[in-house]
Amino acid sequence: MRQLSEQTPVVLSITNHDPSGASGIHADIESLSSIGCHCAPVISAITVQDTAHFKKLSPIPGQLIAEQARVVLEDMPVVAIKIGMMASLEGIHAISQILCDYPNLPIVMDPNIQCLSHYYWQDDTLLEALKIMLLPLATVCHLNAHEIKLVAPLADTLDASAQEIMGYGVDYLLLTQGKMDKTHSFNNVYGNYRLLEQYQFPKLPHECNGMYCTMSACITGFLAQGLDAFSAIHKAQEFTHSAMRHGFRVGMGKHLPNRLFWAKKNFRD
Repeated sequence: MRQLSEQTPVVLSITNHDPSGASGIHADIESLSSIGCHCAPVISAITVQDTAHFKKLSPIPGQLIAEQARVVLEDMPVVAIKIGMMASLEGIHAISQILCDYPNLPIVMDPNIQCLSHYYWQDDTLLEALKIMLLPLATVCHLNAHEIKLVAPLADTLDASAQEIMGYGVDYLLLTQGKMDKTHSFNNVYGNYRLLEQYQFPKLPHECNGMYCTMSACITGFLAQGLDAFSAIHKAQEFTHSAMRHGFRVGMGKHLPNRLFWAKKNFRD
């Protein structure tokens, strides 16, 4: 009888394929491998994008998403799941059914609403499906300041929006607010219907594609390693900031995070 690995946690990641390698499943594989996890990748959409522009996408049929995920879940000892880009109603429904079959696994959601808002999220049924079918299952939900207003448009402040989102059943909400002044960026962590912590990071001289994917993948990976959600969020932010600080530019657009920054010769963080 084969022996299952006791050293390498398996994380199931359901998200898009980005051909530039900046975001999507490539980012998740790199991030999870870098922190000592094995990523089992499930593709939910194929995107056409480079380091500068998001051009279009094609959703994967919901049944095929489900088949990809279930064959992995039945074969490997998956200990955490990350949900990334969701571009169709049938895809959201398929994933919801899968997650309900594995209620004890921590779930991190980073639905990439900002990227989709100009293409597919004009249809409110998709956003409502996300809120009703997926958010109640989330251990951690990761949104930026623009996305949180799309999910909770009637709230008059970011804190009020966070309260509304937690009302759907989200345990923890990481709000990445972006650059709030000339020297620092700020992220808020909410839980138990209140602000738990605000983190600040020095402003970098460059922007990176794939920052959010990196952060949410690392949160999932640290949960898979047994950390509590608050600690996982904390460590993931530190890792992501280091990856961005050591980022590199290979195309004509933004930098890519260097998720293997620690492997550089003579590395000092």
